[in-house]
Amino acid sequence: MWNEAAAALYFWVMDQDETAGAVLEAFRRARNAGLDAADCYRAGVLAWRKRHPDHTPGYAAKQAVSVILASLAPDMLRIE
Repeated sequence: MWNEAAAALYFWVMDQDETAGAVLEAFRRARNAGLDAADCYRAGVLAWRKRHPDHTPGYAAKQAVSVILASLAPDMLRIE
């Protein structure tokens, strides 16, 4: 059930704002470059801030991290 909810949130966010795609792309590039987790999340936040310079840093961070976590949720919550 959670996987469906996370996927629904992820696709809703993606439809609402293409910024989410930029956030995920920046996060994935940082991850593929072998950066530590904090730097990967920072890359996502920076991508959000580039597209929304009017947002406060705190708000941008919350939004970017929520997009990243929603996309990772199915993998993080897998029960075997």
